[in-house]
Amino acid sequence: MKTREERDGQHADGKAAQENAEFSKVFRLQKPLPRTGYGMHIGVGTSSIVWRIGAQKKLVCIMLYVDGNWELYEQLKTHNDEIACAMGGELLWGKANKDGKAVLVLPGADPADEERWQEYFAWLMEKALRLRAAVLACVN
Repeated sequence: MKTREERDGQHADGKAAQENAEFSKVFRLQKPLPRTGYGMHIGVGTSSIVWRIGAQKKLVCIMLYVDGNWELYEQLKTHNDEIACAMGGELLWGKANKDGKAVLVLPGADPADEERWQEYFAWLMEKALRLRAAVLACVN
């Protein structure tokens, strides 16, 4: 059985992301926060991309957060078809008190399955790059 440090080294420290030239050119990972995951600013207003991995709900997903800028949120939502096409899956859009988000979930993921962690991380990196490109194309 691996120690927490060994698991974090494979999964949460972002080493694979920093070694991916295309990814590390665009994103710089911050320290993961409990219950939220990684957050990465994408250079469009108050928007960011967040990776969330939840063992309890068996969830691996990528989210586009727009904090407090409802005009930007609505603009991006009108481009749902283009963004979903770029992401290769259906986005779930939602609003809370001060933010809006669009979520893409990796079907069949189980974060407890350590053998698949590299697969999940590769999926998250690919989707982050695609999401950033799609968002930039929609606002420019």
